[in-house]
Amino acid sequence: LIAIISVIVGIMVIASFIIARIIARRISHPIEQLAIATQRIAQGDLDFKVSVEARDEIASLVEAFNKMTTDLKQYKLDLIKAERLAAWRDVARRIAHEIRNPLTPLQTTIYRLKERFKDAPEQSEIPDMLETMARKVEDLIAMANRFSEFAKMPEPKPEPLDLNETVTQVIRLFEATLEGITVVMRLTPGLPHVLADPIQIRRLTENLIKNAVEAMPSGGTLAIRTLSLAQTEGKNHVRLEISDSGPGIPEEIRERIFDPYYTTKPSGSGLGLALVHRIVKDHGGKITFDSSPHGTTFRVDLPVAEKGEG
Repeated sequence: LIAIISVIVGIMVIASFIIARIIARRISHPIEQLAIATQRIAQGDLDFKVSVEARDEIASLVEAFNKMTTDLKQYKLDLIKAERLAAWRDVARRIAHEIRNPLTPLQTTIYRLKERFKDAPEQSEIPDMLETMARKVEDLIAMANRFSEFAKMPEPKPEPLDLNETVTQVIRLFEATLEGITVVMRLTPGLPHVLADPIQIRRLTENLIKNAVEAMPSGGTLAIRTLSLAQTEGKNHVRLEISDSGPGIPEEIRERIFDPYYTTKPSGSGLGLALVHRIVKDHGGKITFDSSPHGTTFRVDLPVAEKGEG
């Protein structure tokens, strides 16, 4: 009996030792990987992820660590963008100043020459040439004004804002330029007010609609939608969606479309979407987009105005 008990006890001790080693291994391996990941991240490798099988608290720890790494990478990118944005604003101020200085006297000179040659013979090309020059100068002045606006963009002055009303007002401004374009409006009735600067949100909407219209020079469909994310995603935000049926944004430039001065349009300044991006960030919102050869959709999420705000 003593021998049998001894064997049983021995088996239990060995089994306990093996089970303890397995459990310890399951715990120590993820922790070891977390230690390695911590060292990698401290060295600046924010792409490193912990990839181990774990359960219970250890699994939650690994998941939280990986999320922290993703957040750190995003914060780093936001910081880089903010630093570049500050530098670009200085460049914008200089460009606006350098462009404006020679343009005003040039515009005056062209006007005087147009007056002098307005009675020129029909076969003379001078009036046409002067008219072309005048239009180009006006384009340059408009570009300088956009640079100046971007550089002097003020801090938002938020107040409760009816997004549906803003969208309706803006689309009326484009009615004369929407030839060949079908407008589909799906504005959610009773939409909660957002906490936003009315002037800046109006400018944001104008830029997104203008961008969509320019993507469809031969006509197409412009779809505008508003909805409350509290009903769909449980977030206390309101979403504005603006879609076009154009050819889409090329894959190779999608990461740069919000960069200031980056544009693929011959006459573009590259400030429209950069301005939109800045307005959204200044309002504590979020902007995303989807694009395919069948069209592009921009989504802007803005925080809802809580009671007592504004």
